[in-house]
Amino acid sequence: MIRLASSVATRARSTGSALRGVSTFLQRYSEHVAERAALGIVPKPLDAAQAAEVVQLLEKPAEGEAEQLLELLEQRVPPGVDEAAYVKAGFLAAVTRGDAASPVVTKQHAVRLLGTMAGGYNIEPLVKLLDDDELAAEAATQLSHTILVFDAFYDVEAKATETRLTEKMDAAEADRLEREVASAEALETRFTTLETERVAREEAAEAARIEREEASAKALAEREAAAKAEAEARETALEARFQKLDDERVASEAAAATAAKEREAALEERFATLDAERLEREVALEERFQKLDAERIEREKTAAAELKQRFEEISADIDAKSKAAEDAAVARAAEIEAALTGALTEQEANWTKRADFGDSISTAQQSLLDQVLAVLARDTAAEVKAMRDARAAIG
Repeated sequence: MIRLASSVATRARSTGSALRGVSTFLQRYSEHVAERAALGIVPKPLDAAQAAEVVQLLEKPAEGEAEQLLELLEQRVPPGVDEAAYVKAGFLAAVTRGDAASPVVTKQHAVRLLGTMAGGYNIEPLVKLLDDDELAAEAATQLSHTILVFDAFYDVEAKATETRLTEKMDAAEADRLEREVASAEALETRFTTLETERVAREEAAEAARIEREEASAKALAEREAAAKAEAEARETALEARFQKLDDERVASEAAAATAAKEREAALEERFATLDAERLEREVALEERFQKLDAERIEREKTAAAELKQRFEEISADIDAKSKAAEDAAVARAAEIEAALTGALTEQEANWTKRADFGDSISTAQQSLLDQVLAVLARDTAAEVKAMRDARAAIG
C-alpha cells in the first residue's frame, strides 16, 4: 500500500505532459494521491464506483496503464464485505469462469487474488472452484489460510471428505510450498540486486558529490580571483577618475576666480559711471529745482500783488458803500428826527394845556427817540458786518 501511494504520488508530481494519454480515472486518482501525500497521509481506498471503473479499464487497459490498474485492484480495495470488495470478487469470479477476461489477470491469478480478500464475498467463488479440475488446487490453497468462511465451512468439509479433494489439496500444498521457495529465492536475489544497485548508486552519488564540491571550490576560487582583479581594476579606474575630476576642479576654480576678478573690475567701472551719472543728474535736478523755486516765488509775488490790488479795490468799494450807507442812515435819521420833531411839536401844543401830562410827554419823546436810534444803529451795524465779512472772504 505504501509502495503504491509513493508510486502514484511520484507520478502526480511529474510535469503535466506525463499525464497525456492516461485515462481520466487515473488522472483523478493521481491528483487525489498527491493531495493526500502533501498532507502526509495515505490515499483513501477505492469505493464501489471506483472499483467498477478499475475493473472496466482492466478488461481493455490502455498502453502503460495495466500494471497500475492491477496494483489498484490488488492493494486499494478493502477486504471483507465492503461494496468495493463485492465488485472485486464478482470480477475475479467472472474471470475464473471465463465470463470476463483481462490481459493482466489470468484465472490462476484471479484465484490467488480471491484468496487475499480475508473472507466475505470471496468465499462462495472459492468453494465453487473446488469442483474445477484446473483451479481446484489453487482454490483449496487459498481457502486453507482463510479463517472467516462462516457457514461455507460445512460445504468445504463435505468436499474435503472426497479423495479427489484430498489429493488436490496435497498437490496444491506441494505447489504452494514450491512457489513459496521459488518466491523466497527470487526475493533474495531481488534484494541482493537491489542492495548492490543501492551501494553502487550511493558510491556514484558520493563520487559525484565530491566531484561537484571540487568543481564548486575551483569555480569559487576562479570567481574570487576574477572578482579581486575586477575590484582592483575598478579601484584603479576610480583613482584615475578622481584625479581627473580634481584637476578639472582646480582648473575650474582658477577660471572662476579670474572671471570673478574680471566681473568685479567691470562692476567697479560700472559703479563709477553710474555714480558720475548720478552726480550729473543731481546737479541738473538742483538747477531745475532752483529755477522752479524762482518761478514759484515770482508767481507768488505776482499773485500777492494782484491780490493786494484786488483787496484794495474791494476795500475802497466797501469803504464807499459804507460811507454811502452811513450818509443814507444820517439822512434817514435827520428825516425821522424832523418828522418826530414836527409830531412832537404838534403834540406839545396839544399837551401844553395839560400840565399834568408834562412829564409823560418828555418820557414819550425820549422813548421814541431811543427807538429810532436803535433802528438806525441796527441797520448800520448789519451793513457794516456784511462789508467786513466780504472783506475777510476776499482776504
